[in-house]
Amino acid sequence: MGLIYFSWPDYLLVAIVLAVSAGIGFYYAFTGGKQKTTKEYLLADKGMHWFPVTCSLIATFESSLSLLGLPGEIYTFGTVIIYSFIFKPIGVIIAAKFYLPVFRKMGGISLYKYVRERYGRVIQMFMLVAGTFQMLMFCSLIMFGPALSISAVTGVNIWLAVISVAGVAIIYTVLVSWSCCPSLVAYGIKDICTLFRI
Repeated sequence: MGLIYFSWPDYLLVAIVLAVSAGIGFYYAFTGGKQKTTKEYLLADKGMHWFPVTCSLIATFESSLSLLGLPGEIYTFGTVIIYSFIFKPIGVIIAAKFYLPVFRKMGGISLYKYVRERYGRVIQMFMLVAGTFQMLMFCSLIMFGPALSISAVTGVNIWLAVISVAGVAIIYTVLVSWSCCPSLVAYGIKDICTLFRI
């Protein structure tokens, strides 16, 4: 039996899903922007209910690595990974009980700011470089998962699929966050100037 690729109903369904996602992005790009300060943008002016924050955090940690990698992990190594699911809630409770109250008292909106004040600029710079490298690797893997899936079901070259996934991610991010860019740029410039004492 040969390879079976998408047929027209499959392409139609994918197009509908992408159109709905793009529609949500366009809607929030053109109706959002109610935040005027960095604090309002990053902390929702400390007025957001816990439930949407929780849903947002859960959605943030779901990625192609979870959806594609977890079944492969369980198939290869068995259910030993379940132990990480048992201990994650314990880590969350410890962080919420001991770390967050200190962080909130400081009035910090950035972990980097907290590290700079507590441990100094050298540790902050090390953390910044290590965090940037880790996120580049993580995002590369996250984009490769959907690209691999698209390539497998459509027969498209893997590099074309990678470029397509990256392009969609970049456009969606720019559309949704465009209204927030001025305050984020100003905040970033302020942090860079503080970091290098300009």
